[in-house]
Amino acid sequence: MSYCRGLQNSHTMYVHPTTVTEIKNVIKKIKKKSTTGPDEIPYKIIHEIIDDIVEPLKNLINKSFEKCKFPQNLKLSKNVPIPKKKGNILLNDLRPLALTSVFSKILERIIFNRLVDFLDKFNVVSSSQHAYRKGRSCNTAVFELTNIINKKISNKKKRGILFLDLSKAFDTVPINLLCRKLEMYG
Repeated sequence: MSYCRGLQNSHTMYVHPTTVTEIKNVIKKIKKKSTTGPDEIPYKIIHEIIDDIVEPLKNLINKSFEKCKFPQNLKLSKNVPIPKKKGNILLNDLRPLALTSVFSKILERIIFNRLVDFLDKFNVVSSSQHAYRKGRSCNTAVFELTNIINKKISNKKKRGILFLDLSKAFDTVPINLLCRKLEMYG
């Protein structure tokens, strides 16, 4: 097995092969929905045929890791308009929902698990980060913020809070900068 090559440093992320057990655990956590992606395979069917597909799926995922390529067909999505609010529906009141293949979700989750393990191992993510971290959530972020404010109040310190909600924030990230940053972290 290989790792995706780039600028190497002392902390290069190695994408180790997956196992039947790992795939089964990932599938068990996927909600048994009847919705489908572009391949029209319902999520709930995967739960029923897990034993029949897990070995070939393991081979496909490991081949994807070895080649450092996400399969082209798994990049497809089926876009469905979802109303933002109830009542009369205008075009501006719809938001797109991209439904992807259940196989894409499985591969993404396995890659995600490896990425999180790597980031945790080398303390890459700030302790202030609450989203997408085990044992952290919006609730833990609010709790931490409340504690900080309470300390400032009890120490009679000045305090202020600024909340920003950047519209389409991820669309504004320069890809070349993101790639250099990722290479720097391994």
